[in-house]
Amino acid sequence: MTLTQTQTVSSEFDEGLAHLAGENWLEAVSCLRAALRREPGRLAIVRALATAYLMSGDDVAARRVVGTFTTEQPMCDQGWRLAAQLEWKLGQRESAIKITRRGLELMPNSPSLHRQMALLTGALGRAADSTRHAGRASEVSRIEPWISAISGRAGDAAEMFKTPKPAGNAGKSLDPDFFDRVVQDAKLLEGLINLPEGEEADLEMLRRIEFRLAKLVESQPHHADRQLLLAKLQQRIGAIPAATLSVQRAIKANPMFTQAHRLHATLLAGAGDVDGAILILQKLVARGIDWPDLHVQLAELHEKRGQGDAARMSLYSAIRSNPEFAQAQKMLARRAA
Repeated sequence: MTLTQTQTVSSEFDEGLAHLAGENWLEAVSCLRAALRREPGRLAIVRALATAYLMSGDDVAARRVVGTFTTEQPMCDQGWRLAAQLEWKLGQRESAIKITRRGLELMPNSPSLHRQMALLTGALGRAADSTRHAGRASEVSRIEPWISAISGRAGDAAEMFKTPKPAGNAGKSLDPDFFDRVVQDAKLLEGLINLPEGEEADLEMLRRIEFRLAKLVESQPHHADRQLLLAKLQQRIGAIPAATLSVQRAIKANPMFTQAHRLHATLLAGAGDVDGAILILQKLVARGIDWPDLHVQLAELHEKRGQGDAARMSLYSAIRSNPEFAQAQKMLARRAA
């Protein structure tokens, strides 16, 4: 599969993923290195770049990029987990165990790293003991199916997080042990934040997750991805001042974090500072960020200010970036009607 057979991409990261899917390893490395320069410290890019290096045969570079991440963000348990998985793939089981142990020394309460250690040592039967050692009351056998059932799938996440109706479900859903697991799982959090439209999430449940995530982020001030997740969750529960502060912290941790800047613009616009939001997005465009949905976001803000010509130009930019982008086409058609 070649790049032209994949969907149109809107960033170096998307293009790198497309090259990975097409098994174009060197092209993937080039795109993903550029993406990491724009958004240093973003775990998803680090993971993809390490994969590209590994598949191209450059084990040293794969280790280097992951090692840099764990050095710069030592309190991110997923970074240590990725480093251990890389060693495992390279056949270095003892090294993988040593790396996982190093992560556990820093984060002894990380369920993810305890689970990783159990898998590496073959102690699957002792996984529950590892979890209890991390300060968790429930057994892995009871918690793990919840995680695997909904992680990364918004539709299933809705089933877990929507307002519980039978009284018995509420007690199980509000299990403190489960909430501690939720805040450690980025995919699960994304699924929770992006529940399908029409699904009503229980507000008390969301607030308890937000409280735990905020506590976790306090110990990881340089974890930009997790700061952004916290900001999104706070936006979801209507805690706009807190969301604004969290997204500003994400930007401080990673000034090139495009998604954090975009959320900041959204929050400003919602608070009535449309001009400030426009300025943020214009700076992203000036920096070379050519995402079609970013141009559409800018067009919507221009429309709010009654700046029709500027909105039209942003929509043209979106279509130039992706001629198949339906949202931009519909907005242009609506303006022409």
